[in-house]
Amino acid sequence: MQLQQLSSLFTAENLPPILLLFGEEDFLIDSAYSQVMDLVKSKQIDEFDLTIVNGADITEDFIVSTCLSYPFLSSHRVVIVKHFELVSLQPISKKKSDPSPALLSYINNPNPSTMLVLFSQEKKIWGVSKSIRSKKEIRVPYPYQYIVERYDWIEFQKIADSSLPKWLADTSKTFGFEMTPEASEGLLYQIGTNVRELYNELEKISTYTKGKKTITYDDVVEIVGMSREFSVFELIKAFNERNESKTITIMMHLLEHDKVELMIVASLARQILQLWSLKEGLMEQRPINDVLELSGINRYFFDEYKAAAQNYSLTELDAMIVDLTDIDTKLKSTTIDSKVQMITFFSKHCSRKISE
Repeated sequence: MQLQQLSSLFTAENLPPILLLFGEEDFLIDSAYSQVMDLVKSKQIDEFDLTIVNGADITEDFIVSTCLSYPFLSSHRVVIVKHFELVSLQPISKKKSDPSPALLSYINNPNPSTMLVLFSQEKKIWGVSKSIRSKKEIRVPYPYQYIVERYDWIEFQKIADSSLPKWLADTSKTFGFEMTPEASEGLLYQIGTNVRELYNELEKISTYTKGKKTITYDDVVEIVGMSREFSVFELIKAFNERNESKTITIMMHLLEHDKVELMIVASLARQILQLWSLKEGLMEQRPINDVLELSGINRYFFDEYKAAAQNYSLTELDAMIVDLTDIDTKLKSTTIDSKVQMITFFSKHCSRKISE
């Protein structure tokens, strides 16, 4: 959606004078940069009228002087600043008699024949989109407040785990194929929730399947290099069934061949949160479509997840999250035996029920 919005800005007759691109999802930022370069070419911007710089290497005076230069061979000059957050900016003086910083003066009166594109990784402006949706006051540092109030900007927010199945489906279509629900879930549980890594796997699938229109779970197993019987996907299925011996068997096999402790913990946490959200929604008798959207569960898996939700109480799910958080902290900060930690977890939570 955000990349489509970006494309629409370039298809307009007049390019926006200033465009700010930022956000927590760095893969989407990189994708936006690639798209900007493609769109610049589509607008037939000559290389003499294209300036690409890194914020760490320039001053605000350089940005302004470059933007004030008129295009040589093209309709517009395009100035792209990567890592804008690293530009050393002149602060605004409290004295009215002092001149405004060069950049602020330019923001107030930009050159209509220049498009200034700013890529920023400034964390203090993350969440602007959410603030606007909730009609909260926008508080961001200089000079972002002036840009956000007056010009075009796109925030690439981190893709929530519950939105990843839809992202996978949409992105798969850009490669010319669709994934079955099992294939999508299998890929998510095997690779994790890192969007860049998931995209790389989709590229790999596209290359190896050579024009195949529907990607199945078997395709994912073969191409991604996972075992059909011993995979994180199968581990989660065994967990859903509350099958203690099977979960431990699969887990032991996984840890024997790969260092995937953190992936297992992350996948379990995602699954538990989905079951918690589903169970709560069903208990409150919310519409099924709303429950599925909120929990990020594909309708195809509704019966399986509903049965899994019946295997665990909300109290048990809460207790699991607490234990997984503790395991995650220990795995990242100590040299504990991961097998012992995981066996203890599954023995505790898959063998007996905790009363509500």
